[in-house]
Amino acid sequence: MLKISKKVATMIVFGLLVCDTLFIVLRLGFFTNDKLKKDTIEKSAVINMNEEKVKENAEKLLETNLEELVRQKKENEASSLQKRKQELEKIASKSSIREESNATKEVTVRKTTTKAKTSSSTTTKKKNTNTKKATTSTKKTSTSAKKTTTKKKTTTSTSKVSSSYKGYETIGRIEIPKTGVNIPILKKVYASGMEFASCLLYTNGALNKSGNSVIIGHNYNNGKLFSNNKKLKVGDKIYITTLDGTKVTYTIYKKFTTTDDDASFFKRKTDTPEISISTCSDDETHRIVILARKQ
Repeated sequence: MLKISKKVATMIVFGLLVCDTLFIVLRLGFFTNDKLKKDTIEKSAVINMNEEKVKENAEKLLETNLEELVRQKKENEASSLQKRKQELEKIASKSSIREESNATKEVTVRKTTTKAKTSSSTTTKKKNTNTKKATTSTKKTSTSAKKTTTKKKTTTSTSKVSSSYKGYETIGRIEIPKTGVNIPILKKVYASGMEFASCLLYTNGALNKSGNSVIIGHNYNNGKLFSNNKKLKVGDKIYITTLDGTKVTYTIYKKFTTTDDDASFFKRKTDTPEISISTCSDDETHRIVILARKQ
């Protein structure tokens, strides 16, 4: 009976040990599982954080690239405007040099003519040719009267035009009834002045005198300045008034488009006063040129 009790006791003890061992193993298993879950959660959180950082960096990079593109576009536009301004100033400079050269030649011719007249007058006095003087005087008076009569027929006199506008020196005024244009003509090209007026770019004579005068202006696509020059046709009228109030009527006889650097129509010589009006097209890819001559 005692032996059986010992055996039972041994089995009980062994069973208890097995139970404890299983309990410990189960606890270790749960602990390990919890730790794995925790590690997985932490790794997932790190991955999410990394993804957010990558996304944030990508958005910043995209924003930076867009800003850079906008900046480059503005720089290109500014560079293009500056280049166009330099080209206009260069053309205007060449025009000024030609004007000075023409003025010098004219002064020289006048001096030569004056000397010849003085010499002729002295010779006449010495020879006592009073009759010839009287005849010459009569002819000059007749010629002068004819010129005055011709001017009255081809031009009209209006009120004088102001010699300055918003701080810029002017040489006249241009009116185009069909497009509602009535703006000053500045004496030379001013980049800032072209925002509200036209400019004389070139002339091989003088405004409303024999020769060609090139007048330029902006096309802002808003109906102002030369925006509606595209609507003008052959036969339409343009009026130019100089500072002394002389108003001349011009009739359009040609209209064409050309490239920005074309200056072939500048230097044409003509016995009658002519004007060339140049402005850019709506898409700024070429220029619209209008030729008109005194009526």
